[in-house]
Formats: sequence, structure tokens, C-alpha cells
Amino acid sequence: MTAPFNDFIYVAPAGIDIDQLYHKPPRENLVYFGAPMKASPHEVIWTRAINPAPGPGFSAAIHPNRGDISAMGDDNAGAGNYIIDITATADCGASDMDSFMLQLRPNEWCGDMVLQPPYLEECDADPILGIGDMGALIDCPAHGFDGGQIECRGCQYYLGNCCFVDCGAAQCGPDVSGCGGCPDICGANTNCNTTGGPGTGFCECDVLNGWEDCSGPGGTGIDADGCECRTGVGFNQRCVDTDADGIDECVDCCVVGGAPIGGCVICP
Repeated sequence: MTAPFNDFIYVAPAGIDIDQLYHKPPRENLVYFGAPMKASPHEVIWTRAINPAPGPGFSAAIHPNRGDISAMGDDNAGAGNYIIDITATADCGASDMDSFMLQLRPNEWCGDMVLQPPYLEECDADPILGIGDMGALIDCPAHGFDGGQIECRGCQYYLGNCCFVDCGAAQCGPDVSGCGGCPDICGANTNCNTTGGPGTGFCECDVLNGWEDCSGPGGTGIDADGCECRTGVGFNQRCVDTDADGIDECVDCCVVGGAPIGGCVICP
């Protein structure tokens, strides 16, 4: 028996264009040509056995009159190590054996959903479906954007759908670019105007629940920082300039034993 011989081949995945593969195997790989008794003057027949039994996508054909072995495999073969035993039988009754290990390796290509940096892949994934490997910079913010949908095209990052938030003077609500939400700075007892009409993107007092923002102590007249005076129907507060300084204060109209303050109704 001669010394063991080791070799490997890459599978050619079924249904994949061979030009896509990083390891472009020939249709058949000559993996063994040192058959025992090859120089015998007698007629010799060579056979082979494979252990473990391979999947249906693996072929290791031996030439019965030369002892050479050609191998090929696809996805169904099953990556791993296979021991191939070769038996040579001469017409004179003599025989000999040899064996070698053949390693079947998975192939690699852009689109196999496995990141292969040696082939300059930045990503190999479908981020929308959530499959594959997006590499180190997995989303638009990782590339310096505010939002949007990153893509992986040709195993490279595609940032054409990433975006920046453009809030302008808006205080709340969606930004004008549609990229994302603006920081909401609205204070207590306010709502964000998202009607699409005048005032869109700005904070407004929750007038439906009776709130108003006075310009004097406790208020600034700017709704964004909150509305502190409940002046609506059924509530007894009002924004009134009680000291004639041109600034309204939030006052309670119900003054027991006194006259109602200007603009107020008589307390119940």
C-alpha cells in the first residue's frame, strides 16, 4: 500500500452560475492518479469505496483501467472529509489497496449570506428580510445618517435610501424630509399640531381641555414650554393683567367675599 494521499475540492453549488463563485471548480477535479499496481504488466481492474457514504450530489468516479479518480460535488454532497479506498486486482490474482482523504469544502460567493471580508465584502445580507450578515455598520445611523433603510447590493453597503432629519423651525412632529421625527419639545398641557395646515409642527395649548399660556409669572406666552392656566368653560382661571403692566397673569376668579377680577364671571 502506498502512502495516504490528501486532497480537497470546492463544491459547485446547484443552481449557482459558476462565474459567481470565488472558487471556480472545473466540472471534474482530478484528485487521484497514483493507483497501486499501475505499472503492473498484467491486466488490472481498479475499484473504489467511499466512507462515509456521500450525499447524492457527490461523485468520485474511478477509471477502471487506469485507477485515476475524478471528483465533483454540489450542495447535496455534504461538506466534510471522505476516505476513499482503492482496490487494484490483477488478472493473475494479485491485489493491492490504497486510500486517501478527500475534503469537500463549501464554496463562497456574494449572495451566500455569509460575510467574506477577504473578498472585500462589506455585507452579504438582506436587511429588510433580516437574513445574512450586514457586517459592522448595520444601519444608516452607523454611517452618519439620521434614518432611512440601508441596503446591501453586490455585497457593498448601499446608502441611497439613508436620510437626514430636516426639522427646520419645527418643535415637534415629523420632519419635512420624511426621514424621521423631530425632537418633541412640547411642555405640559400641550399638543403637537400635525394637521398639515398653518401651525403644523408647533406646540399648541390643549384648548380642548381648557388650557392657556399666560405671558406673566408661570407662563411665557410661548406654548412650547407648557400651558399653566386652565381658562376653559367650567374652570375658573383667567389670563388677566391685574397690575396694568401689560403682562397677563394666571389668576383664580373665585375670590371669596370679593368682586370678580376683570374678565371673570362671578364664581359659583
